[in-house]
Amino acid sequence: MWTSAIILSFAALTGAQIITPYECHCGVFISIPSGEIEVYHMQSAHVDGCGTPESEAACMDNCKNEWTGMYKNGDLDNELENGYSLGQELCLGAVELFHPFILNANGQVFARNCEGNWEDIDMGTNKPLCCTGGHYHECG
Repeated sequence: MWTSAIILSFAALTGAQIITPYECHCGVFISIPSGEIEVYHMQSAHVDGCGTPESEAACMDNCKNEWTGMYKNGDLDNELENGYSLGQELCLGAVELFHPFILNANGQVFARNCEGNWEDIDMGTNKPLCCTGGHYHECG
């Protein structure tokens, strides 16, 4: 009897820990000859709904606010809270996504509501991005 009660208690606790996935995703993309590739995942956020004009607008606004606030409008030399410059953070993110070498690429910010399409929000890095083996350096 007690065994059943304990198992049911664990089952109830496990069910209460289900995490709702984020509805808004932001990322920095660069162009390569075969198309666009994501080089950096920005912070995901919750917005109300999926696929509605309102939820898509809220997601785009979230990405714009994050880019202008935390990332200082794409200033690659701006120091982030973790001590890295934005350029270095983008290069580290690119390595995590299997893109260790980037040469003279303009980063563009895109937003995606739920499983919809990535939408360009007309914001990007303030100068071209160059990475060698995950290390940021000035292009030249």
